[in-house]
Amino acid sequence: MDLEKGYVLSQYEELGKLNGNAAVWIVRNSITGKIAVKKIMSAGQKKIYDFLASHGSKFTPVIYECVEDGDRLIVIEEYFEGRNLEDILYEERMTAQEACGIVSDLCRALEPLHMAGPAIICRDLKPENIMITPQRDVKLIDFDIARTVSCGKGRDTVVMGTRGFAAPEQWGYAQTDGRSDIYALGVLLNYCILRKLPVEEMLGGLLGNVVERCTALNPDDRYQNVGELKGALEKIYLAGGKEEAGEEKVQNAAVSCDISRMQETMSQIEDKKISGYRRFLPPGFRSGEVWKMVVAVLGYLLILN
Repeated sequence: MDLEKGYVLSQYEELGKLNGNAAVWIVRNSITGKIAVKKIMSAGQKKIYDFLASHGSKFTPVIYECVEDGDRLIVIEEYFEGRNLEDILYEERMTAQEACGIVSDLCRALEPLHMAGPAIICRDLKPENIMITPQRDVKLIDFDIARTVSCGKGRDTVVMGTRGFAAPEQWGYAQTDGRSDIYALGVLLNYCILRKLPVEEMLGGLLGNVVERCTALNPDDRYQNVGELKGALEKIYLAGGKEEAGEEKVQNAAVSCDISRMQETMSQIEDKKISGYRRFLPPGFRSGEVWKMVVAVLGYLLILN
């Protein structure tokens, strides 16, 4: 590391570890007072972060510094308020439309990366790596295991990813490419709405078809780029496919439940009304049971005779 880069990094005062991670720190620039995030990772990720620094978007953090220090890479990037998607899903039920909006924004975040030469693949799309700001902006925050596609390579050198979200080829079957991220986006869409992986329960309707295509075992059977996936999601909602996206099924279940409760309540009210006027009837007629009323009639006739 040269003196100039060393001086720049020295301006960032470490305030504390982020989520207890020894490789990620909250820092403050001693000159500007700006809060940022400091990450320490393998120097092999420098090309990835250099690209993010020069081709950033509103869906990824701004990269302030990217400094190689021996076999380490030190990155200073934007810090922003918000919660990760996993925490949000733990507390809130997400509508199909909200989930589609998040996945569509992730498609926009990935598009410049997939279009780079060579293409950059995230390989770790999961709820913990997606932040939602108080303004509901979507931020993809982790590229620590991202890689560039190598022409003619049969498979990835290092097997990495998160089980359930990572495409089959990430486990050594073939080389990952943009369609590997599309697989993860399909899993994420299913997870946002049902809180389950597709292998546990698959969405129905039009969105179920989207998830099924995203997560096809053969990459050739998936959407071939994030633009195709984004277009499919937008088409569903522009065509008014809310009920087909899976929301009507949930809404109908809630309505049916409300109707059942209403019918039960009305039945209880009716029973109370009936029991209210029966108390004025002579003995034998108050229960409403036929055989008791017949016996009562015979008894009353015997008494009268």
